[in-house]
Amino acid sequence: MFSTIFNERIFTACSDNTYGDRCSLTCPCKADNTKTPTQSCDRVNGSCLCTAFWKGITCEEDIDECKADVCPDSNAFCHNTLLGYKCFCKKGFVLHETRKLCENVTKRKW
Repeated sequence: MFSTIFNERIFTACSDNTYGDRCSLTCPCKADNTKTPTQSCDRVNGSCLCTAFWKGITCEEDIDECKADVCPDSNAFCHNTLLGYKCFCKKGFVLHETRKLCENVTKRKW
């Protein structure tokens, strides 16, 4: 066990999703959406430690990866999913099996 001094107060290293002076407060986070479900918040101030897929005060909001323009093909569109995203070809295009890019159906050689 170790202690941390913060704002002239001593805090014990908390566990079991607790924080604050004497670990007397419960973390408000959605534990399944945090980096460590057994200690989902900062041990001193209680701020939630979200994974890369979640944001928000309690890690309750799914991050929309599609906002980052993640589909490399201009003939594809992005669909946000829980814990990620999927790229789909636009109408009139199909996924080329080896190149993994969207190919115009009218130019495709059958």
